[in-house]
Amino acid sequence: MRIRPFFWLILVGSCLGVLIFALMVHPEFTAVMHISLNGSQPSQETVTILTLHLTDVQGLPIEQAQVISSLTMTDMNMGTVEYTLQSVGRGYYQTALRWSMTGPWVVNVTAHAEGFLSTNQTLFIDVISCSRARNTIMVPWS
Repeated sequence: MRIRPFFWLILVGSCLGVLIFALMVHPEFTAVMHISLNGSQPSQETVTILTLHLTDVQGLPIEQAQVISSLTMTDMNMGTVEYTLQSVGRGYYQTALRWSMTGPWVVNVTAHAEGFLSTNQTLFIDVISCSRARNTIMVPWS
């Protein structure tokens, strides 16, 4: 049985098309972000350490991500302060946050890593004065 050259061209063209499509399409995966703040209650006079752990859905750490946090006060228009989180290894990123005033703040954290969808998380924080922090009694959840 003889195969006509036209069908060989269709086969080669189909194979090349699939290969080119596979090289051009890069799927992006979901990243998982866990955020924590040191201490119990942020106060104006102290520095708060923001720690972020970035992993894929299987729990493997994501290295070399660009992570930015922005602080905005909700009661007053004081502008937005941005901090870049530095990698400390094994998918952990940290920065030191400084609060200019007491009151309610919004912390927005965005992470970009190659091959992953951008991940965004928002925290609502009430910053208190240091004198109020000394008078606060922390009661654990039962």
